[in-house]
Amino acid sequence: MRHSRGVTPSGTAGKASGASRTEGTGVRAVRGGAIRTASYAVVVLLGAATAPLLVRHLGIVTYGKYVTITALVTVVAGVADLGITAVGIREWVQIDPHERRNLLAQLLGTRLAVTALGVGVALLFGLAAGYGATELAGIAVSGFALFVVAYYEALLVPLQAELRQGWIAAAEIARQLVQFAAVLSLILVGAGLLPLLAAAVPAAAAAAAVLAARSPARGVGPSFSPTAWWRLIRSMVPFAAASAVGIVYLRSTLLVTSLVAGSRQTGYFGTAFRVMEIEISLPVVVLGVVFPAIAAVANDNRERLRSLSDKLLTTTLALGALLAAMTFAGAPLAISIITGKGSVGPATHSLMILGLALTFSFVSSGSQYALLALHMHRTILAVNLSALVLNLILTALLSRLAGAVGAAAALAACEAYVATAATVRLRRSIDAGRLHLGLIGKVCLAAGLSVLAAVLLGTQGDIAAAVGGIGASGIIFLALGLVPEEVLHAIPGVRTAVDGSVGRWLGGAR
Repeated sequence: MRHSRGVTPSGTAGKASGASRTEGTGVRAVRGGAIRTASYAVVVLLGAATAPLLVRHLGIVTYGKYVTITALVTVVAGVADLGITAVGIREWVQIDPHERRNLLAQLLGTRLAVTALGVGVALLFGLAAGYGATELAGIAVSGFALFVVAYYEALLVPLQAELRQGWIAAAEIARQLVQFAAVLSLILVGAGLLPLLAAAVPAAAAAAAVLAARSPARGVGPSFSPTAWWRLIRSMVPFAAASAVGIVYLRSTLLVTSLVAGSRQTGYFGTAFRVMEIEISLPVVVLGVVFPAIAAVANDNRERLRSLSDKLLTTTLALGALLAAMTFAGAPLAISIITGKGSVGPATHSLMILGLALTFSFVSSGSQYALLALHMHRTILAVNLSALVLNLILTALLSRLAGAVGAAAALAACEAYVATAATVRLRRSIDAGRLHLGLIGKVCLAAGLSVLAAVLLGTQGDIAAAVGGIGASGIIFLALGLVPEEVLHAIPGVRTAVDGSVGRWLGGAR
């Protein structure tokens, strides 16, 4: 494939200056990030409304099965992706425009073939683990939804690369609305585990239908050529393996816990993990919006990339810590709402610990996106593979000793490892300067004060802890100057300086 350094994010080749290109991309990235964040908030609210309905309808033990099957199928989805979506976005920005539809056809065909293989492996795992007929059927039905998801994500690639976030946001909301409506309807008629898992099929179809109306990829069919598949997979094996390992790594905590700690502890951890799973997607959503700009910067010079990596680190660290503090404050209320039985100790404590992991998730996502832009696939693979091994060991030990809380501690420790390893490798590769210890100290101070506020307010009840603690966290981080100005400018009413600030955020293009 031929690459063009002059390809702009809109997909047309040109010779725009680095300054104008960066500023234009930056404005669209920040605005797109605001749109996606807002849509993600809607998705989270709908997901939050779905979880307690499922827990109360199925019971904690059966809900643990629901989450376990969902996690297993999510692993299949991640492995089947092979990093195709992220690589496709990068290539769309850099590749010759005439080769794009052919690339998407090959990506889609490869994705469908690997999905079929992955669903088969998931069923074999279920048989080996002793799953019953209903659970195996649930894996099959949920796996069928992955074929629809494959087409949806092929449609998404060009829209994401061209920063057309409005349609992506609409598709995500449509998907969650259909899922919520289907789950609610099924619960009202007393449906069991299998139909509730099948709700993912119409939800994915709705999202694909929304994107099909506007995506440049509409009408592209899969290329069923094993030779082309192998050529494509061989060229991206390290990153594909890294993506697969990363997905398996995150969900392996739940799977190992289900084998080691028993069904009740798995239910407790699964309840907390479900909340964390929703939140941990936020850094991927937000940073995915910026990724085309990162790819464009990496294509120019290292000085601009160093500047961008510094900004990425400070931004992700601050936003991750803020979300972690808010999660800690809202954990008792969230678990109480989901279970309907008050703040269940093991689940609440697990969510508080998993909240800590969100800080590191933000940092690791930013660093790994930058490594991807630099084509450092083997580095990403090495980090994720070592994290998987560490997580399997820690989860097996800690979940046996401390159940759900031990599993949460294992995952938090591994997220810290991934963030540290990825960031160190990135900064060494681009000869970046030393980290600003003052910023780290300020973030720790803000997080500590936020946790203290939540603990003190917790004496007045779960609602006071959540509302007051989350509000206090926002005020503390704002007062200490830890909320990036680009985020503030993306909020309606305070965006007047966004055009001038974005260029600086993207690496000082001027």
